[in-house]
Amino acid sequence: MSCSASNSASSPITCNAVQRDFEITVQAEGEIEAQKSHLLSAPRIVGGPKPKVSYLPPEGTFVKKETVVVEFSSDKSRADHTDALRILEMAKSDARATEVEQARQRSLLESQIESADASAASARLQLARLQFVAAREREIRELEIAQSDITAEKTRKKLTLLEAVQKEESRQKMIEVKQAENKLNNAQLNLDKLVLRAPVDGYVLYETNWETEEKVRVGDDLYSGNPVVKIPDMSVLQVKLQLSETAVQKLSKDQPAEIIVSSSGNLRLPGHVLQVAKVAKPVSKGSEVKFVEVIVTIDSLAGSLVPGLSTSCWIRTDSVSQAVVIPLDAVFDKDSTHIVYLRRGAHFEPREIVLGAKDDNYSVVDSGLVGGEELALSQPGQSLLK
Repeated sequence: MSCSASNSASSPITCNAVQRDFEITVQAEGEIEAQKSHLLSAPRIVGGPKPKVSYLPPEGTFVKKETVVVEFSSDKSRADHTDALRILEMAKSDARATEVEQARQRSLLESQIESADASAASARLQLARLQFVAAREREIRELEIAQSDITAEKTRKKLTLLEAVQKEESRQKMIEVKQAENKLNNAQLNLDKLVLRAPVDGYVLYETNWETEEKVRVGDDLYSGNPVVKIPDMSVLQVKLQLSETAVQKLSKDQPAEIIVSSSGNLRLPGHVLQVAKVAKPVSKGSEVKFVEVIVTIDSLAGSLVPGLSTSCWIRTDSVSQAVVIPLDAVFDKDSTHIVYLRRGAHFEPREIVLGAKDDNYSVVDSGLVGGEELALSQPGQSLLK
């Protein structure tokens, strides 16, 4: 839209009404962020002090999935693991020793049974050969057979009882081994918790230490659950805006937007309104000034985009094709109507117009102008009116 100044010192600056596509936009500044981020938090160490951060990559480092991004040191966790390993080795060694001793006891009783059975069998064989010996001799042999049978039977019962006792003893030893294995597994899990890996590809961003209210750094002792870093999911990015309650009255979900990233050579990206908060929030704690949070999704990503980049966001709330557009500075109110002053040679002629859609600086003229007219940007003096 072109403007010109008259040679006359008293003549106002003028501007032409133009015919063009007119878009009504709401503009705001914001920062790029990921729509979804993965938080990695300090682990819970049962019965021990807070874990200490021992390793962090530089903030902004791009990491691949499964890369180690946080390490903690915990003397208790390492001591618990060493102790659990020792207890498991002792439990297994004790179980093996018990098994050997049980086998020895069973073997001894089995040998006694075999010996008694052999004695009885030998006595029976001799008795069969002594058919014609004296009755007293036969009676002695029969007593020996009976004694051997009794000894064998007692030993069998003793072996049966021993096996039942040993079975329970073995079960207890296996329970002790299993408990030791569980303790080692838990200790290993606690050790594993001291190493946090990236769940996705992305950039490492530090979180806030709850205690110091500053960004987490190496050497910090963190409470369980305190976020350490977050890794944004770079597949979907958005811009978070803070607008006045008046400005958001024109906004609604899915309205088109253009995002301009000045640090990337004024890169322009398409987007759309994802969400307009229903409730305004204070700018800061205790402040009476409030803002409404608006989230704009970036529809087309570029490789140079990273969270934290500043952007200008233009949201289109309305548009008119081939409209006659004039600056609001050229519009004057008179008796509840809108008028403009058209240049007619050295003079200006007032004309009533009807305004349409407008933004903070320009307005569509629904009737009264056709485009191309030269309009005064300040009210002409009485001597200049026609």
